[in-house]
Amino acid sequence: MAVILNAASQGERKLLTQFSSKRIDNAVAYVMKNKVNHIFDKAAHNLDLLLTKFGGPKNTFRAVLNKLNGKLPVNGLFKDISIDLEGYNVEVSGMVVGGITKIGTMFIP
Repeated sequence: MAVILNAASQGERKLLTQFSSKRIDNAVAYVMKNKVNHIFDKAAHNLDLLLTKFGGPKNTFRAVLNKLNGKLPVNGLFKDISIDLEGYNVEVSGMVVGGITKIGTMFIP
């Protein structure tokens, strides 16, 4: 079950409706600098097939971010957001801070 925390005031769930190219570029830059090893170097995350399919981590993150459009809060934490990526169920958690989507982890269960 997806959980979105601190997404909006007064209990409303406000979602980002569309990522701009700049928003995606910023998110990819963040994850490549801070989380790429944590996410892809763990065999338990089962992401090797996606890395191969998309040609590496940057393209894989871009594909994930495109699938997350409309599913993330404007600001705050998100946990266990499920997306279908090329037939694979991928669970994604992280946070949105200052307009930057910061993927903390993702895996194929």
